[in-house]
Amino acid sequence: MSDLNVESTLDFRPLIRQTVLITPASVETNGEVSRIKIILEGDQIGPLTHIHPGQRERYHVSNGELTVKLEGKKTVLGAGDQIEVPVGAAHTFANRSDRPVAFIAEHLPALRFEEYIQSIHAFITSDAARGRRDPRTLMRYLRLESGYAETIRPPAGIPSLVVAALNGI
Repeated sequence: MSDLNVESTLDFRPLIRQTVLITPASVETNGEVSRIKIILEGDQIGPLTHIHPGQRERYHVSNGELTVKLEGKKTVLGAGDQIEVPVGAAHTFANRSDRPVAFIAEHLPALRFEEYIQSIHAFITSDAARGRRDPRTLMRYLRLESGYAETIRPPAGIPSLVVAALNGI
């Protein structure tokens, strides 16, 4: 894991065409907020539909278009737009345009979100994943994610594999 007192950049390619900049906000705010900048390339999905059981989340778009699916409703955000995801609300995001989108994602409170995103990055870029999108890789991903249940989990009542199959925005 990298030092959370400094900015760190995580490149999720080739599996996910996105770059994440983790800022030192959680250290600076004593855990009140985790702030990351995400650059999602054109025509690219985001994470599986999920909830944050103890955090609310805010997205602030700086440029491009971000499609957010919140409790089943799609909203397209443009530069200057923002949206808040309440605690426990099922959500995901994607870039359905042909241009990159840049946005800030804040998790309040920070909890272990930064540790989680660094663990997912380490897995996705490891030899175990090697950019594959197959059932074994998905199962390993879900097993890793289950170690952060206070931070992120699949929506209630929906098995993780169903989430993966039905995740399209």
